Amino acid sequence: MNMPDTPHQKDFTVPQSDHMLRTLAAIPEKSQMELGITLNVSGLLITGYMISQATYFNNLIDGLNASNADSEAKVLLVDFLSQLRDKLEDERLNKRTHPFPEFIHLRDTT
Repeated sequence: MNMPDTPHQKDFTVPQSDHMLRTLAAIPEKSQMELGITLNVSGLLITGYMISQATYFNNLIDGLNASNADSEAKVLLVDFLSQLRDKLEDERLNKRTHPFPEFIHLRDTT
């Protein structure tokens, strides 16, 4: 038995990108400014501060260094994250095709 379509069952087209969000995400990448933001992700509210990609990786590395994790594992993770940070930062600086970030990075999220 087929049920007729109701208004809440219609297809919803997800936009490929949010131009305003991408514009806002470019601000921390081009300056040291951090922006407070609240995002609505499928009904879930996420609040935090938008930070640059480099700051995001530096915070991860600093958190690992401050942890009591196994020193061998910590050294491997810090080395991996440092190399990844440097590679992504180099790609970002050399990328001339699109001036806006593809991802946002947040700190102090709730």
